Amino acid sequence: RNGFKAVPVTVLHSENPTAVMEKLKKSGGELLLLLMLNHWFSDTYYNVGLRYDVTLKIFDKDGSPVAEKNIGGEDNLGGDARKAAPDAFVIKIEELLNAPEITKALR
Repeated sequence: RNGFKAVPVTVLHSENPTAVMEKLKKSGGELLLLLMLNHWFSDTYYNVGLRYDVTLKIFDKDGSPVAEKNIGGEDNLGGDARKAAPDAFVIKIEELLNAPEITKALR
């Protein structure tokens, strides 16, 4: 494929999974991506640290699961928190999107 058309779907953390899936299906996409930030905490007290647990799920247009990837851990980012934390977010999202099981599902 030569790129994708992404349509953002905003949900509240308090919405139940059924309501979230219905919103995703209404977006009209062939593939539905759900990014879940289960835990995302940066600490700047001593060093710039990051604790995270992030899941990316891909569903077909009917809501059936196609692929899933989870990453989690604790990283010492060092440096300036105003730069390190946003940079880490980009890196983690790219790690999820470039995982073999995800790239295979997106083909």
